[in-house]
This record gives sequence, C-alpha cells and structure tokens, in this order.
Amino acid sequence: MPKIKIVIAGGGTGGHVYPGIAIAQELKRLQPDCEITFVGTKHRIESRIVPKEGFPFKSIWVLPFSRRFHWRTVLFVPVLLVGIIQSFFFLRRYRPAVVVGTGGFVSGPVLVAAHGLGIPTLIQEQNSLPGITNKLFAKYASEIHVSFEQSRRYFKRAGVFMTGNPVRSAPPNMTPVRAKTIFQLDPQRPVLLVVGGSQGAHAINQVVGQALAHLDPNLQLIWQTGRADYEWVRSVAEPFAGRVIVRDFIYNMEEAYLAADVALCRAGATTIAELMLYGCPAILVPFPQAAENHQELNAQSLVEEGAAVLLRQSELTPETLLSQLQHLLDHPRQLEEMSFHLRHLSRPDAANQIAKRILYYAGEF
Repeated sequence: MPKIKIVIAGGGTGGHVYPGIAIAQELKRLQPDCEITFVGTKHRIESRIVPKEGFPFKSIWVLPFSRRFHWRTVLFVPVLLVGIIQSFFFLRRYRPAVVVGTGGFVSGPVLVAAHGLGIPTLIQEQNSLPGITNKLFAKYASEIHVSFEQSRRYFKRAGVFMTGNPVRSAPPNMTPVRAKTIFQLDPQRPVLLVVGGSQGAHAINQVVGQALAHLDPNLQLIWQTGRADYEWVRSVAEPFAGRVIVRDFIYNMEEAYLAADVALCRAGATTIAELMLYGCPAILVPFPQAAENHQELNAQSLVEEGAAVLLRQSELTPETLLSQLQHLLDHPRQLEEMSFHLRHLSRPDAANQIAKRILYYAGEF
C-alpha cells in the first residue's frame, strides 16, 4: 500500500511554522509511515527550522503583499503566478493526499494549486484576527481550523472548527529541573525567559539590556535576541556569564518554557498557546503595530483570567520591568495561580484533532 503523503505550507515567522511542525509530529505519531513535506521560501525562517526538525523542505518563490506602494508591489502578481505554477508542478509530481496551509504568504500559491488539482486542503489559523493569506484563500479550503472563537466571523462559510493552536509537546520525562540543566543553569534558582518572537524584539532587548545590572542577582536568564540584536546583547550580557544564556534563536523552546519560572515576551497567538500549554507565567508586551492591535487583545484575555501581566511597550522601561518582575518573584503564590489558570485555558489536543481531520481526508479515519 502506498504511503500517505501530506504537504504543509506556511512560513515567514515561527508563528506560522511551528504549528505546522506540531501537526506534522502528531501525524507521524498517529501514522508513522506517512510522508510529510513542507513548502516555504528559501530565505525565511522555515528554511532553517523545518530541516532541523527532520522534515523534507521544498522552496517556492513568493513576495509578501505590502499595503503601501513599494517596488515589490509591482512584482507581487508576477511572482505570485510563478509561485502558483511552481506549486502546481510540485503537487502534480508529488501527489499528496492532503495539503495544509498554516499561514504566511507562501501558503497561498500552494492552496490555489492544490484546489486546481482537486486535492483536499485544510487551513489552520493561529490568530484571533486572521491573516490576509488565510482570508483570501479560505474559499479554496475543505476545512478551516481556528484558535479563537471570535475568528469564526471572518470566515462566513461552513466547515470552520474551533480546535485551538497546535503546540509541540516537550520531550518525554522532561522536567523543569532537567530543562534548567540543559541550559546549564542552576536548578535551584529562578529563571526569566526573554523572547520577542522568532525574529526577536528590539524594544524588549533594549530594556532588558538596560535593566540587566539591576536584576535580582539570584535571577538567571534565557534570552532569545533574534539575529539582528544578537552580537550587542551578547556583549552586554558578557559580565553576567554563567547566569545569562544568550541565543539568537532557541530551537528547543519546549525546554525553555519548562525551565522558566516567568517569561517576558510578545503576545502572538503561538506564544500564547505555548505559555498556556507549559503553564509559564508571563509579563506580556504586545507588539504595538500588530494588525487591529490583536496582540493586546490576546494579552488582555489572559490578564482577565489572572494568567498574565500586561505591560504595554509605551510603558516598558527598565524601572517598570524591574518593578513587575520583582513583584512576581516576591509572590510565588501568584506565579502558581497564573500557571494554574494558563494550563486551564490550554487546548493540548489541538494538533491531535487537526491531524485526525487530515487523515480523514486522506482516507485513514
């Protein structure tokens, strides 16, 4: 019997890539002999992450759409057509049973080509406000899986399911103590995880850098900087070597969340889902330019449940960060309650539900 082949298309940011990887890992657990190939762009984050996770990767041409006029605007349609043609010939040769789009501009051409070839397609939308690509190409999808109930109103059609955001599980038997040890930190001391998304956040990096010398000397840091800020952050953190671990990108985020007693991070949908799954209390600094301010809405929803602290970027200073952080460290009971509420909000079976629907369309469920 031939192997089931699945294509997952998405990229541009970790928020579009990692849900696809979570789905792929669950597919392999349910159907170990299935074959999964990812489609993305050559020079974005997916080209590094996907092969490292052990999945084949195919690149196509695509340009992001700009709402403002830019030289790329002129090339957008021609490059989109090239991407659709590339996707068409790849899919016709590869012959997958199902195509899954997880967002980002690269998923659009693949979904269009799959529809043209009569291949069942599923869309997985991470954000409360759906991205442009998923809204534009939703009409081609067999099903749409959303992470927030309010997202349904943007897809005025049948076949929209509220399943939550797929998140990678931690390795078996991984504990906070073991996770801290992996990062070469003292298991008996608290850890702050600083992460501004897959590409880093300069505003957060700057404030943490300014506050570093004034942090509780017992506090340890795991700090994901992004590529752009990595060198200067590493130099700033050098005097604190041994208790400040600096990485441009953290591939084993599951272990980073388990190691952390508290996180300082953005409020993107995938980050929120990871915080909930691992019960990691957080000070959330929403990205202020996010479409329709959806990151602040994400953060506010956790604050209302007693699961996070909101600190707007306009309010983020070394002083406010130090104050909020020290308050949480001085009140471990509050951290425990935040962790409890986060886990209560989590949807740990999201990847499983979506994987089963993919296998249903592949004729296996």
